[in-house]
Amino acid sequence: MSKIIDLKAKELSFTRDNYLYKLEFFRVSSMNIETLCYKNNTFIKKETIPFAQLPKVLKKEIKPNK
Repeated sequence: MSKIIDLKAKELSFTRDNYLYKLEFFRVSSMNIETLCYKNNTFIKKETIPFAQLPKVLKKEIKPNK
């Protein structure tokens, strides 16, 4: 069973290419982040991105413990 960290309470987000990504869950075993993608305050889609693509400041906030 994979370890999942709920990130919603931390309200972490970042912008990339004029899209706002709000972090939802961190899947530790696969090192992926589930996000909600917004453009102009409108929800676009759910997207899974690799942990490595997060800005350094967010990586420090999450601190995965294996």
